[in-house]
Parts: sequence; structure tokens; C-alpha cells
Amino acid sequence: MYAGPKSTEVGVSGRRSWINTILYLGTTVVSALLGLASAVLMTHLLAPHEYGRIGVFLSAFYIASPMVSMAADGLIAVNKTTLNDLEYDRFRRTAIAVALMMFSVLQAAAVLLWKSGSLPDPLLLLVPLFALVRFASSMASTEYIAEQRAATYAGLTLLNNVIALALTYLLITLIAASAAERILALMCAETVMLWFRYWGRLEQLIKPKLDSKYGQQIMAFGLPSMVALFGAWGLNESDKTIVAHVFGLTTAGIYTAAATLAAIMANFNQSLTNAFYPRLFAELRRGNRLSAVATRWFLRFLGINAVFALIAVLAYTVLKDSLLPVKYASANNYFYALVAASLGVAAYRPFGLIAEYFQMARARAIAILTGGGVTIGTTFAGTRWLDTPLMAAVGIGAGYVVTAGILAVAIRSKLRKSTE
Repeated sequence: MYAGPKSTEVGVSGRRSWINTILYLGTTVVSALLGLASAVLMTHLLAPHEYGRIGVFLSAFYIASPMVSMAADGLIAVNKTTLNDLEYDRFRRTAIAVALMMFSVLQAAAVLLWKSGSLPDPLLLLVPLFALVRFASSMASTEYIAEQRAATYAGLTLLNNVIALALTYLLITLIAASAAERILALMCAETVMLWFRYWGRLEQLIKPKLDSKYGQQIMAFGLPSMVALFGAWGLNESDKTIVAHVFGLTTAGIYTAAATLAAIMANFNQSLTNAFYPRLFAELRRGNRLSAVATRWFLRFLGINAVFALIAVLAYTVLKDSLLPVKYASANNYFYALVAASLGVAAYRPFGLIAEYFQMARARAIAILTGGGVTIGTTFAGTRWLDTPLMAAVGIGAGYVVTAGILAVAIRSKLRKSTE
């Protein structure tokens, strides 16, 4: 029985695909420049220990964000490309309802921790709310990407970054030079942009509705990922917390500044994912040989990221004296190490997408838990024994390489079973 039009077509070919790719990459370049401007601005306006507070906040946010969404973010792209419009609307409303419930639980927990004196910084009380706003924003962005509305995605993404940068400067210079002003600027920018992202369809946000079918799907997909939550935190954000614990907030602030600059690699990697995942999913839907698809996309991601990393290092070497004040001078080595570590992330990305497409939640959970453990262990032991924050970057790269290897083995095992 016909159930309505397809939500979106995954397959994109020829000229439109390349135009979208250029738009995504262009958005990444401009966003990276705006992010660089924000980082440079904050190094000049904030003391290193305030930057350290931002690093700890973002580390906590990384844990709260998938908890709010029940790690259903990956389902958004898959369902948007496979469900018809009516069914996808039911899924979307269910995902928002689940996010609101999880936000309520996390916010209550944060308040209780603060009242008991267990929360070290009152700024952390804003983490659950920021996670909720970011989830709603990222859902809309993922839908634009799946629909191949690259121009809309690019415009809204850049506008959000411009607003955040402007508010950061205004709040820090007019109110106080503290981490709170930067976090408030980010939250205000995301909140304002929700109005534009959901223009004409705000009822989707204010009228969520649980659907048992998609609630069960979110739980089935999300719970194994929730198990791997601390693994993901280990891979992506444990470095800042461990550096703060071992060396203090001032060193953590300098390290966080370097990580913010090196985030240009993460932005570039995400842009490649936005541009390429519809084509990767299309190849998988057509039944192309899985081993060939995995190898081809692995080489593409790693090769393109390696070239961009070289460009980033050369550009930073030329401009570093103009970018950072003297109080952040030791961030240079951290930047180079973190850019090198980003190649481990590039190696993981295609295997992660393939596992996501086939909903290999258990394999992903095992891989991420193991990789996160490697990162935490390497970072903690390395910083203690060698007395340098550089080991935090080594831990990130090692963790992602291990994660990619485990998923590659799992995908190969799936291929072998499918041919038996």
C-alpha cells in the first residue's frame, strides 16, 4: 500500500553532487575561519584558566549531548533517507519528545549535584539546556543535508557562527571576561537560529508526540550507543578533563585554545561526511561490493584529510605569531600534535558511517568503548609518566585507530556471513 512520498532521495549524481560538495566545503572553510576568529579573540580577552573552564564545560557537554538525544542522531540521517514524509514526521516528533524527557532528568540531576556541592562550577548547570538546544538545531541541519539543501544548510550554519562570534565579543567586553559569557553567546546563537531552522514548522518542536514504534527504534539503536557513551567521551573530550586534572586549569586553557584552533580538522572532516555520506549510502543501497566500498571511502577520507592537514600546519606555522598572545605561546606544539591525531579520526569515519547504515550498534559500541579506553589510558598514563599534555593528542589518535580497526573487522565479518 502506498504510504506517501519518500522523505528524500539518497542518490545524488553529476553536477548537483559536486555543487553541494563545493558548498559544504566552502561552508567548512568559512566556519573554520570564524571559529579561528573566535579562538583568537578569546585568547586575547580571556585568561588561560577561563579558557580552561570552557574546556571542562565542553567536556561535560559531550557527555550530556548524546544522553539528551538517546544517541538517536545517527537515526535521523538514516530515517530521513528511507522513510516517507508521514512516517518521518512521526519519528521526528518522537525523537523530540524523548529529548525533552531526558533533558528534564539531566537538569534535575545537575541541580541536585550543585546543591550537594558535587558540581565544581555553576556554569555546568547550563550543560543540559545547551544539549537540548543543540540537538534540535543539529536535527534540522541533518535534514537539510539529507534533502541536499546545501545552500540552506550553508546559510544557516554561517549565520549561526557569525551571531555566536558577535555575541562573544559583546558579552566579554561589555559584561565580564569570563567563560560564562562565551557559553551564553553560543547558547543564544543556537536558540535564535532555531526560529530560522524551523521556520513554518515550529509545531514540531512545541508539539512532540511519542510513537511506540519509533520510541522502540530509538531505544534499540540508542541504548547500545549509550553504553558506549563514555567511550565516545574518552575519544573526543577526555583529553581536556585529564589535562585539567593533571596540570590545572591554566594549562588546560592553553591546551583547549590549541584544540579549538585544531578543530578546523574536525570541521573539515564533518564537511566531507556531509558531502559524501549520501553517495556512500547510495552505493550501499545498490548492493555494491562491501569490501570495495569500504576500502575506496577509507582511502578517500584519509587522503583528503592528510592533504588538508598539511595545508593547515603550513598556514599555522606562517601565522602563529599573529594569532596567539604570548600567554598562549605554548599552545603551538599542542596544535601540531592534535592535527596529526585528526588523521586517526579520518581513518575511523568511513567505517563508522558503514556501521551506522547497517545499524551495527553492538559493534559500534564495542569499538567506541575500546577506543575510548585506549585514549583515556594513553592520555592519563602518558601525561603522568612523561609529564606533558602532548600525550593527550597521542591518546586521541591511538584511540581512533583502534576504533577504526575493530569496525573494519566487524564489517569484514558481516561481509563473510552475507556470502555464506
